[in-house]
Amino acid sequence: MVLLVVAITGFFWVSTSVAKQYIQDQTIQNLSNQLTIIERVFQQRPNLAFNDEWLRAFIINHRQHRLTVIKTNGHVIFDSNQPADGMDNHLNRPEIRMASTSPFGVALRESKTLSKPLVYVAKLASNGHFYRVAVPLESLRHEWGRVQQKIIIYSIIVFVFCLLLTFVMSHWIASPIQQSIVVLNAIKNREFYAMSPKKSFIREINNLNQSLVDVANNISRFIAKQSKEKEKKDLILNNMINGLIIYDSHMGIVLMNKAAFGLFFNASQSNATMHLSDYPELFSFAQDILKTKDVDPIEIDHGNGKTILISGSIYSDGTEPRGILIAQDITKLKRLESTRQAFVANVSHELKTPITFIRSMFETLIIAKEKQLDVQLSMIKKGVLHSDRLTQIIDDLLQLSKLETSGGAIEKYDVSLEQLIGEVVNHCHTMADQKQIHIRLNHNDVIIHANQRLLEQALKNLLENAIKYSKNETTVTIFSTRSDDGDMIHVQDEGPGIADAHIDKLFQRFYRVDTARSREMGGTGLGLAIVKHIAIAHGGRASVKSTVGVGTTFTIHLPKK
Repeated sequence: MVLLVVAITGFFWVSTSVAKQYIQDQTIQNLSNQLTIIERVFQQRPNLAFNDEWLRAFIINHRQHRLTVIKTNGHVIFDSNQPADGMDNHLNRPEIRMASTSPFGVALRESKTLSKPLVYVAKLASNGHFYRVAVPLESLRHEWGRVQQKIIIYSIIVFVFCLLLTFVMSHWIASPIQQSIVVLNAIKNREFYAMSPKKSFIREINNLNQSLVDVANNISRFIAKQSKEKEKKDLILNNMINGLIIYDSHMGIVLMNKAAFGLFFNASQSNATMHLSDYPELFSFAQDILKTKDVDPIEIDHGNGKTILISGSIYSDGTEPRGILIAQDITKLKRLESTRQAFVANVSHELKTPITFIRSMFETLIIAKEKQLDVQLSMIKKGVLHSDRLTQIIDDLLQLSKLETSGGAIEKYDVSLEQLIGEVVNHCHTMADQKQIHIRLNHNDVIIHANQRLLEQALKNLLENAIKYSKNETTVTIFSTRSDDGDMIHVQDEGPGIADAHIDKLFQRFYRVDTARSREMGGTGLGLAIVKHIAIAHGGRASVKSTVGVGTTFTIHLPKK
């Protein structure tokens, strides 16, 4: 609108100036034409008097025109508005001087005679007289006013038309630009969706909208990619078994995963505000990492009984170093280490007795040979028993090791339970007959999915134990049951029973309720541990129920196929 106002004002000023100049030029041209006509009339009628009818008619028809005839010496001989006798010499008038050297003399000045501004046009005729015609300047100004009024009307019409056209064009231009604003607002508010540029008849705006849409789409793809990366990172971090904490040089926590709450602070994830400074031992360890960069891991014992190994390192994040703390639950490792140490001690203890006896026996044989003495047969038989026991311990240990390292990867196939139990009973029948123990079978002829060789080994261990620890002339029962969870095989004896204090430890390696009696009977202390691992390898478990003075029932639970 400002541009329009300036343009219309300029147009009005130029138009008025041109019209004013045009009217002035036309007036001078008309007066020049009149002078030419008057000159020709006087040439054709040399005796024309100044009171002639033609001259009077000219003056009457041109009331506003003033006609003056001046001699070459400047003396006025005729004036249509004033008597010539009292008028000044006109030789020095500007228009007269100009007419002396040019075809016409023109001047715009105030008349001394009439005391009002006039437009003068003078011409030197062939007869030696100056003919001069004058028109009041007011008539020109009146004409200028009419033209100016028309120019104002036309200017207003042009202004209104241009204004309407400007609004229409502004809408055409602004509508695609509004699309640019929508895209920019969407980018600002992080609202990304399928965008398409709005077409415009202006190439630059089309390019702008296309570029903005491309930028928005690129940002959208970038954010989607970053979001996926963040989700992946969060998924990895929160599913890590180990706890992770990243902290800055001010000891403020920058990042921590889900596991870190429990492993570092023994707290739940709902505790959103955690500070290293609240845990002096952890805080001191984190400070040492930032100072020395190479710090040995530390072990922290939580109140919940867990042992946590915390290690740390440092990395640079561009502007400042940052520390990393990693927490690992080593409770099981510590327990396994303790178990390993106990296992080594037990193995050493169990192997020491037969090895010592066998060595003593050989030393006795050597001495007897040197002294030519006879060795009692009972000693040699006892050495054979210890040798067999040593072999049995080694075989059982190998069997356990194989079961533990297989990770449950055993071959299973359909097996008849009746046939499997029959094989086990036949193997232990002689042992039972020696103690006059009756083996009673009460099972269903079902098909189970198992490893026949391993399951026979487990049942044989249970049946042999039941026979060993049962009194003479008692009954050992083998029976099976089926439930929604799977099949269960039970071995029940009428032995002395087991106290509750021993129940939870029965399946541990080398554990014996009665150590002396077990060794006397040739037990290795590994039979029940083998039973447990065979059941686990099948995806099941082993359990025991016992009543002191009544008997004990061992059960192998096998899951459904």
